[in-house]
Amino acid sequence: MRAPSNFAEQFGAWLSTVRDWLAAWSGNLRETVFHEPTPPMLIGQFDGPQRGPLGVGGSNAPVIMLGERTSESVELRAAFAAASRGEELPLTRQLLAEAQVHAVRQHYRQAVISACGAVEVALSESARRDLSRAGRSKKEIDAVLRGVSGVVELYRLNAGRKDGLAVSIGQVIDQLAGPRNRAAHEGEALDDDTARKAIRTARALLEVSPLPRPGRCSATRDACLGRGALGERLGERGRIATCKPIRASGSRHEKTPR
Repeated sequence: MRAPSNFAEQFGAWLSTVRDWLAAWSGNLRETVFHEPTPPMLIGQFDGPQRGPLGVGGSNAPVIMLGERTSESVELRAAFAAASRGEELPLTRQLLAEAQVHAVRQHYRQAVISACGAVEVALSESARRDLSRAGRSKKEIDAVLRGVSGVVELYRLNAGRKDGLAVSIGQVIDQLAGPRNRAAHEGEALDDDTARKAIRTARALLEVSPLPRPGRCSATRDACLGRGALGERLGERGRIATCKPIRASGSRHEKTPR
């Protein structure tokens, strides 16, 4: 059997999705971050040209992040499952991951804008679900959301949620809306503390759309491996279930969420 001509591109896209899910579950950075490279230079010596030029610069050492944890085996299997089904990481989590990378690279303006964007998408999706459950038509929901602009108004639209929201409107204004508007509209140079607070507030608010968590299902080995390329299936309650190969003991496929 011959591999397709674009196999490398397809595998690269699949692996990128796996990395997205693993980074979101572990909280680690999505990609390796390097310090800004120093310019490569050749320095000549007037008093000793026979020694030849001295080369300096040109390095871009990676940023070392302390405290990052390794991914668990169930997370790895679930990430394989999601990628194989073509299930990309939700946009809200992609934007949050983007904000984290920007912050480490000291691009604080972009970090705050991405963090605020993640919250706007999450609150918009949450409002759409709540309005739909209340019996509003798609046309009515679209009209409501078109009349709402900015993270503060979206927060107010979600304020009546049964479970409430994780942070106060004052915190949203101070740590998301205010810095984002200063960065986007005034070009203000923000600092590390501002970016960190924006990311922390964004992460709390994204719980209106909880990230699917990997779960475990126990079954016979043959039954597991017989359900698709990797033997995974979608679990209940928004969990990605992966099949755990065990010794055959029965025919039932029983899920036991983690």
